[in-house]
Amino acid sequence: MANLLPVNVGMVTDLADKLGLLDGLKRKLKRQPDPAAAKLATALAEISKIYEVLDTAILQYLGLWLDAKNPELSRERATLLDLEGGRIQAEMRAAKGSCTKISNIYQAYLHPWFDRVLNRDESAQLELVFIQFRDWDTGMIQTIDGVSAWLVAEAGNARLLVDNGQLELASSRVHEAANSIRPVRKQLAKSMGTLYGLQGDFVALSGAV
Repeated sequence: MANLLPVNVGMVTDLADKLGLLDGLKRKLKRQPDPAAAKLATALAEISKIYEVLDTAILQYLGLWLDAKNPELSRERATLLDLEGGRIQAEMRAAKGSCTKISNIYQAYLHPWFDRVLNRDESAQLELVFIQFRDWDTGMIQTIDGVSAWLVAEAGNARLLVDNGQLELASSRVHEAANSIRPVRKQLAKSMGTLYGLQGDFVALSGAV
């Protein structure tokens, strides 16, 4: 049986939902375009990377074909070993650089633009969003780390079953994990859609400056 996710998955998309504020404020920002629009698109792209790393690893696990009829079963086992070895956790730690970059972009370019164009409350709301990137131990990062650790454990348990020739049990475990992780995948898809849409909007706006 797959382990239950040890985290509040709602926090995975909390940040992207908050960034949805930009969707409501982009009309104001478009009326006073600024070269900072290109930097905002860059920051949104960096945020997207964090979600993409996690989603790609989840898909790798859920896409495994652990069956004796699979002529490339050894390749599937290699994928399990890769996930079990903590590659996803190493990649998430590398995302710390993205967090620093996002925070620096906000301080240098976005904060002055938002303060100039938006009212005090609107600017303050966005500041609360971007300030989360100053600290690697934010709720969002802790949540993603929790999902990553869950995935490492799941891959390890499935690999042990494969090594013991219990392919049917291993396949069932992956199926159960798919059901357990489904809410996270839905929220990741929603968050990535929000981020990609905003990124496109501000790439287009940067071309108008």
